[in-house]
Amino acid sequence: YAPEIKFFATQIKTTPHLETRIKGMYVAGDGPGVAGNIVSAAATGLIPAKKIISSQ
Repeated sequence: YAPEIKFFATQIKTTPHLETRIKGMYVAGDGPGVAGNIVSAAATGLIPAKKIISSQ
């Protein structure tokens, strides 16, 4: 099993990697409006983390 991430009511405009208009600033958890529960909120941290790691 893996956490399922469904995009709900996105409030902050981001890239698919959850990066904001400010280069290098990412949002995760309940902040971007993509998480509906605590598991998916935690899982959204993986999206920007993978991007940050791959860009170094």
